[in-house]
Amino acid sequence: MTDSTDDAEDAAAKYEVAIEKARTTWTGKDGTKYTITEMTTSHIKNCIAMLERYHLNEEIGLLCAIDSVNGEQAGYHLEDAYESLIEEGHDDIAQVYIDTFNAELERRGEKL
Repeated sequence: MTDSTDDAEDAAAKYEVAIEKARTTWTGKDGTKYTITEMTTSHIKNCIAMLERYHLNEEIGLLCAIDSVNGEQAGYHLEDAYESLIEEGHDDIAQVYIDTFNAELERRGEKL
């Protein structure tokens, strides 16, 4: 196997671990780990709002930057950065957390 194949396999394995973790555990900004089923309803709702704000702002920021740059090459580089963000699964992991949190709220009979 080549180094690039090993790197791709390592990246895929890390991604799968991150997805599985997103189904059960939330890590707070201070590093505290929370089991999602044990989090308070308000904490879950706050996490959903934060994830939606953060990822929407990240995406909008890159898209606005793409539209506002001068120079064709700069625009291409920003488009590549945006596509890499999506390809690396950042939005997927955030969406898994959002879906997990919403499922927990539904299990509790709560709504966002």
